[in-house]
Amino acid sequence: MIQFKMQKIFLIALGIIIALLLIVIVNTLTNSSRQINMASIEGISVDSQKAAERLSLAIKLKTISHQKTEAFIAEPFLQLIDLISDTFPKVEANLEKKVINHYSLLYKWSGRNSSLKPVIFLAHLDVVPPETESEWRYPPFMGTIADGYIWGRGTLDDKSSVFGVLEAVEHLISQGFVPNRTIYLAFGHDEEIGGKQGAAAIAQYLKQQGVNSLFTLDEGMVILDENLSPAQKVTAIIGVAEKGYVTLKLNARAEGGHSSMPAKVSAVGLLANAITALEENQLPSTLSGASGKMFDFIGPEMGFAKRILFANRWLFGDLIISILEEKKTTAAMVRTTTAVTMVSGGVKENVLPSQASAVANFRILPGSSSKDVLNHARKVIA
Repeated sequence: MIQFKMQKIFLIALGIIIALLLIVIVNTLTNSSRQINMASIEGISVDSQKAAERLSLAIKLKTISHQKTEAFIAEPFLQLIDLISDTFPKVEANLEKKVINHYSLLYKWSGRNSSLKPVIFLAHLDVVPPETESEWRYPPFMGTIADGYIWGRGTLDDKSSVFGVLEAVEHLISQGFVPNRTIYLAFGHDEEIGGKQGAAAIAQYLKQQGVNSLFTLDEGMVILDENLSPAQKVTAIIGVAEKGYVTLKLNARAEGGHSSMPAKVSAVGLLANAITALEENQLPSTLSGASGKMFDFIGPEMGFAKRILFANRWLFGDLIISILEEKKTTAAMVRTTTAVTMVSGGVKENVLPSQASAVANFRILPGSSSKDVLNHARKVIA
């Protein structure tokens, strides 16, 4: 009797395993490519050396956005505006230009059909401070052209987008091209510190003008080569959502005094415990939303083993997430990130500070909110 029951359990388990395998295999085989077959278009002739030299001139200008507004230096931004005017004369002559809040630029390229919704190309003129200049192969504001690259702050984020758009428009105007729908070029000057004076002011101006765009195209993502792409083929990543952020300041207070007679608990120790709690208890990861959609499209392009995983996320979702969490670049795709960026406390080596503080920056996964972050922080810090 017992042997019969064991055989029955074995057969049921075997049947479940076979059914599971069949589901996995069918899902994998039917998870076909979602790529759109498009006819290739002819490239245009570009003097890449001249284009590189023009971008290099922009890199030399220290258009830095500082967290403290009093550190802002206006002159490099004004020089960049003049450089753009001088470098792209056809843009200057044919597009309507408006300067927003002294340093941001908005161009309007009127289209033939005013009934069509316009499109907006976005980029930003400012860069972040280069805190580790000694570690750069070439100085960050020299705009060095070497080894097949342009080196410097802003070559990726984001003067390359500004000058790339302007190079394209200058070329098209020289060919006599007029767009069918109106095109706006919007270049903010303070994106790296939130964009309130730049992008937000441009958006407000467009709203006042009754502009309702078909879409906006920002600096976006990257094109991965075969070595970096999970599909092991050249892959253009299209960003359809962007993380917001919230910054929390942590304050710890304790008894001060001399270091020769420390209390059991110090302000610095309390703060350290809070920081450790935040770093060791990350917000939960998920493969939903924009990241999940991306893998819906990349998954079918992968090798068969990986296709099995991504075609059956209902079964292997936790495994995929654990793999993605191993690298900071992919971990950021699946969760709200936690980054302690500023710490302060103490004025002398033998004096116990009565208070210490830290700043933690959270980049919020689309679908979550700043309230979720705050609740999480309060819970783990307790």
